[in-house]
This record gives sequence, structure tokens and C-alpha cells, in this order.
Amino acid sequence: MTDKPRILIVGAGAIGSFYGAILKRAGCEVSVVLRSDYDAVKEGGFRFTSPLGELSWQPNKVYRPDDTPDAFPDYVLLCVKVLPGVDRAALVRSDSARIPGNARGSVRDSPVWVRLMAVVAVSFF
Repeated sequence: MTDKPRILIVGAGAIGSFYGAILKRAGCEVSVVLRSDYDAVKEGGFRFTSPLGELSWQPNKVYRPDDTPDAFPDYVLLCVKVLPGVDRAALVRSDSARIPGNARGSVRDSPVWVRLMAVVAVSFF
């Protein structure tokens, strides 16, 4: 294992980008999968402030949903919205298939998955 944990955040919106900032600040290698704002984040990173102070940061790598990450992550943070019509199970299956085999020599053959979801109130009436 390298000295820096590798984190892949799937869904770097409000929740994912916040946790990405904290993990990056802690010294982790943090990459993100984005479905929108890919070019802006790739070029300028995430820019925001919070009660914790300035939390702007630049991901190590930025991927689109159909990209294959080029490094094996130690952890995958699933930070997608809970919305009708969003099949989160398919997203996980799809991303699991695209994460490359562990070339780092670890005994693990898959990363640790962490689910952090933003719940959006939706009216069905």
C-alpha cells in the first residue's frame, strides 16, 4: 500500500465534493467521477467556502461516468442523489466492472465501498 490512501468519489456534488475536500486536506489522493461540469472541475477544481473555512481543492483525476479509472482505489465513496429513476445498484455494478485490477500487490481484490447519499424530498402526488 502506498503512503496515501486512494479515494474515488462517484458523484462529486455537494456531499461528494465536501468529503473530497476533507480527505484531500487529510493527505489522501482523491479522484472523482462527474456526470456534469467535467471540464470546469478538470481545469479549476472545486471552489467553495464553508463554516470550516476555505475548502477549495483540485482532484488528482477527473473521470466521466463511462471512463475507466487508471488506478486502483482503496476506497470508493458513492455519493449520488436518491431520486426516482436513478438505479444506484446499476451504477455500483457498472463502476465495479470498470475499476481496474489491483496492480499494487495488495491481498484485497476490490476497494472498500462507502455510501454517502443526499436525500432529496420528492412528492409523488
